[in-house]
Amino acid sequence: MALPLTPHCASCQATTTSSNNPLLRCASCRVVFYCSSTHQQAHWPIHKSACTSIKKATKSLNREEADLRAAPGDFATPPGSQIFSGENVGHFWGILDTRGYMRARYALVEAILKIKTYAAVESAHDHVMDLLRLNASDNMGVRFMAPDLKLRLRDREAECYDFCKAWMRAYMDSTIEDFDSGAIRGGKEDVMENPKDTFGGESLQLGYTVAVTLIKVRLLLDVRALRDLRLAGLWKKTPPEIEELVKHNLVSTSVIAKRRDIMDGTAKGAVEDLEAQVSVLIKAVAKYNPSFWPILRSPGRHMKARPDYYSLKSLEEAQMQLQSSYDAWAETEGAFAVLDEMIGREANDAMRTRVFPRLE
Repeated sequence: MALPLTPHCASCQATTTSSNNPLLRCASCRVVFYCSSTHQQAHWPIHKSACTSIKKATKSLNREEADLRAAPGDFATPPGSQIFSGENVGHFWGILDTRGYMRARYALVEAILKIKTYAAVESAHDHVMDLLRLNASDNMGVRFMAPDLKLRLRDREAECYDFCKAWMRAYMDSTIEDFDSGAIRGGKEDVMENPKDTFGGESLQLGYTVAVTLIKVRLLLDVRALRDLRLAGLWKKTPPEIEELVKHNLVSTSVIAKRRDIMDGTAKGAVEDLEAQVSVLIKAVAKYNPSFWPILRSPGRHMKARPDYYSLKSLEEAQMQLQSSYDAWAETEGAFAVLDEMIGREANDAMRTRVFPRLE
């Protein structure tokens, strides 16, 4: 189920205080809310570990930033007063003294993501995107976190698709060193296009293809819902404005809501096209890393695996991707059902054993 956009009390789920005022924000972590100090105290034993981790990570980041800004600079490092501006932005990793700051900020992102609130995901996403702004070539690999964070936020499918496609192009063209992720703006690419050439080929990047698969699943869920509503034949005596309101409340993505031909039912084959696209992506992931889909459906111990390193196409790579992707899939109502349906549709028992093996 999607994370609630409106903050709610972590103890009782209320969205306002008893006097109808906005909720109180935890002063330490800034991503958890309460309706009263009493409920905050009652929830503290549950919240303590994650909150303390965020507090420590924030202090470490603030210390690194203060040291960086206070540095006088030398022949290899610009003075701290200039380091966050000008031509330094986009090339942070090349300035050795910034690396402690970059690592501390990454550690803060990891601490924030221990909390399952919309505010936490939004905060982590903003940190990740700013890390990419500061270091466009992304030596730390934070770009692989961005798609899943975008998909946990509201209405970011187009932005996520553009992000994944731009990075895949940079990867395939070997231009990552010169890549400017800050130039990516959602809405440039056609999210409904066939993804096979970019995301379904031999050189796919697991994280991007998994994210695009989820985007396509969401679009498929929307067009199926509209089709089913149309087949139910409820509009014969319904005012057009009510029909329009129901349709817009039914779809979860603005990608579909903006497609007038799909919304009014004149587009032909939208369901079949998206089913085919999802099928291509599922098979591409299964071929590249046969471990991923099985552990996404049965995560268990794989959610806690901490491999020291991994090789491409390995179980360890699948485990690391699982830990990044799982929440976005779990928060998309109906996504696992579509995944199971498509795998079942494509595979007979023999193929399922070979391409989608069971893992303990």
